Amino acid sequence: MNTGQMMLVIGAFAMLATLALSINGTIINTMSLSLESEMAMNAHAFAQSMLDEILTKWYDQKAISTKIYNYSDMTPTNQLGPEFGEFLTLVNGYDLLFGSLNKFNDVDDYHRYKRKITNNLGWVFEVVDSIQYVLEDDPDVYSSTQTFYKRINVYVYNANMAKDNAGNIIPIVMKDFAVYRRYF
Repeated sequence: MNTGQMMLVIGAFAMLATLALSINGTIINTMSLSLESEMAMNAHAFAQSMLDEILTKWYDQKAISTKIYNYSDMTPTNQLGPEFGEFLTLVNGYDLLFGSLNKFNDVDDYHRYKRKITNNLGWVFEVVDSIQYVLEDDPDVYSSTQTFYKRINVYVYNANMAKDNAGNIIPIVMKDFAVYRRYF
């Protein structure tokens, strides 16, 4: 083999190495995008599941056995959260056993509720709920007093989700409203 043939072989190997690196980079980018998409789909599914669970409950503890005609008869804003006897078995502040399904009976029991969920790939998701009264004519504004509208915010976090410039995880957020419907 002469020098010219050797140069061609070296050039062919260089082209093959470049092609292999390019293909590997494409495979890694595709896999990364696929995992990010699966993580987002899982987070959305967990958030929607939580919203569905919350919206199956009564509007307010005080409205379970009687009709409410005045805002002031609702649970005060500073008492949103589980009532006496609706305690859960928590591990490091999180409900791992989905105890809220059986213990909670109204929407505001879920205020500041936290749940950890592990999917089939072993990824751990944190689900955090926030329930607040909102103004009836502007549901984007929180109310400091009771109303017939409660805004439900569900935040889903995973350590591998995108982060902002400060390094904080940017959660998936789903929102809905619970409305007290008075049928007099």
